[in-house]
Amino acid sequence: MDLTKPYKVKLVSQTNAILLIAAALLFFFAEVLIFYPHGLKNQALSILVPVLHLALVIYLWQKFVTGKTEWAIDKTGVRIKWIKRFPLRNSGDYSFKWDEIESVRRGFYDPRYYTLKIELDSGQTYAFYHGNSIVTDDFKAMLTTLYQTFEQTRNLQPT
Repeated sequence: MDLTKPYKVKLVSQTNAILLIAAALLFFFAEVLIFYPHGLKNQALSILVPVLHLALVIYLWQKFVTGKTEWAIDKTGVRIKWIKRFPLRNSGDYSFKWDEIESVRRGFYDPRYYTLKIELDSGQTYAFYHGNSIVTDDFKAMLTTLYQTFEQTRNLQPT
């Protein structure tokens, strides 16, 4: 457990994901209605159009749905700094002290996302969504450090 290392973590915006999926489906149905009833004379074009559509969706997913954060975990608390914010959202950086955190837990189970919930003593809950298909960040190492440090600080605090 390294408390000096900042963890780079990619998060996913549920709202932006829903908007992008809805727009992609709408665009797909428009493609089908415009191009395919009359038949595309060129077979290569009939393959190229869906491939370009898929490439565009993947690009837009990275651009609008995925945000990048840097998590710093130490003996005083957790700091979350946005490196790349979600478009259409004005969320600021977060800083939580251990003595104001009631619980750190996994939210509802979803095979596609890990929902990390940080609940404060005030009753306010913050949810962070991490795509399970994202394996190029420090999420697993950050989770281990976060849970271990939270448990250690809870054991040190008087009840």
